[in-house]
Amino acid sequence: MKKRVFKAFTALVLVSLLFAALAPAAYAGGGGERFFDEALFQPQTGAELEGGGIRVVVPPQALDNARLLRLMVSVRDGQTAVRLSPELRFKELVLVDFGTAPVVYYWDHGQWVTIETIDVDQDGEVGEILVDHFSRYAWW
Repeated sequence: MKKRVFKAFTALVLVSLLFAALAPAAYAGGGGERFFDEALFQPQTGAELEGGGIRVVVPPQALDNARLLRLMVSVRDGQTAVRLSPELRFKELVLVDFGTAPVVYYWDHGQWVTIETIDVDQDGEVGEILVDHFSRYAWW
């Protein structure tokens, strides 16, 4: 009996871990298109992530140590949700390019906060923001 309970508990834990691993990419809902990218940040060279029309540029020296960085983008019914992870703070500002979106929303303590994008790369179009940490963003 104990062995059966242990197996059932182990299966439940494994299924929970699987859902927890998949949840960040699916927090905007099922269906639609999903894009993923990951890059190994090195303090000497920085890192760049790109997917689903989103580009993230982490400059050299933004972190003290090498870290694996992830970009997850979900597009569904005209809504785009972006998650950058791990959620950490940088020593240098990071460029997040949302294409031509004039406004994006940032997830802050349980609510969406409006951010007007700017023309950081000076291409004549707004769509970029500079951030000091990774988080969740969206627009529709």
